[in-house]
Amino acid sequence: MQRSSYYAVQVTVMLAVVLTTLVAVRPAQAKPLLQPYDENLVLSLCSYVRANDSIGFRDKLRDYRLRIRDIYSDVRCNHSTMIQFAIEHRADDIGRLLVLSISPRDLAANGDVDWVRQHSSSVEKPTSSLANGNVIELLRQRIADYSQE
Repeated sequence: MQRSSYYAVQVTVMLAVVLTTLVAVRPAQAKPLLQPYDENLVLSLCSYVRANDSIGFRDKLRDYRLRIRDIYSDVRCNHSTMIQFAIEHRADDIGRLLVLSISPRDLAANGDVDWVRQHSSSVEKPTSSLANGNVIELLRQRIADYSQE
């Protein structure tokens, strides 16, 4: 009898420890990834766009383990999308990177399609070919691809 009561006590103690552990250890609260985005991150990204620094831009995204297409709709630079901001500051290298990284559907959803149509006369007309990195022409081409779908 002593042996069975000894095992019963052990099982009870083990069960108590397991239950206490399960109750005490709550699952980690999943918070949205940088939602809302860290103000310093947004400021850095906009600075890289304005400076046409695609290497620094990519490094910052890599540091935070983010992808352009995941943050594009949430990040605004002076109330403009990053592509609009790049066009306004003639940042062709990073503008091309952004245009090629965002799907045409997302370009339309974020207002870039309408913005180009509305501001096509006020934004400086392209003087270089698409191969030289003209963001506006590349964006127009992506818009045309989306319109045909």
